[in-house]
This record gives sequence, C-alpha cells and structure tokens, in this order.
Amino acid sequence: DRELAEGVLFLPSCRVSCFVVELVKLTAGSLQEATTATVDCAIQLFYSVRNVIELYLHVVPTFHQQGLENFPQQSAIHHNNCFYLAHQLLMLGHQFRRALPANSWLQQA
Repeated sequence: DRELAEGVLFLPSCRVSCFVVELVKLTAGSLQEATTATVDCAIQLFYSVRNVIELYLHVVPTFHQQGLENFPQQSAIHHNNCFYLAHQLLMLGHQFRRALPANSWLQQA
C-alpha cells in the first residue's frame, strides 16, 4: 500500500515576503516560456531559473545575516520563504516535467 496521505503536498498557511511570491511567478513564467522555445533556448532558460534560485538562497542569508541572527520574526519569515520556495519548485517540477524537452538535454549543458 504505497498511497500518499491526503494533503501531503499542501503547503500550510504561513506568511512569506512579496519578493518570494514574485520570484516564483518569474520562475513559472520562464519555465512556461521554455516549453515553446527551441531546445537550446529551453536549456538556457532552465539553467537561468536554477541559477536565480541558487543565487537567492546564497545571497539572502549573507546579506541579511545580522537581522536573521537578531530578530526572530525575520528568521521566521526567511524560513517560511525557503519553505514556500521549495514547495513551489516541487510543484513546478511536476507541472513542467512533460512540457520541457526530454531529460537527455540536461546532460548536454
């Protein structure tokens, strides 16, 4: 019996920053654009999305280090932002897995 429990992929209600919501919209838009692009362009868009997300995950904790260390509310929002981002990226992966070119193009770049 390998069924998922009901609600396992639902995100609990939480506060996130407006920037992260906009980042997810930009990510989804770029991946949507990749679905109609040439294979080379789709590869570039896919890796651009990945790089922007990685940049966010590395820069924000560094830039806001003092605030994250000294203000629990800021730490909580950052945690929620990362949780929201991870959840949305998981959903985008499922949404676009068949719309983007086959996985073989991932090894080319």
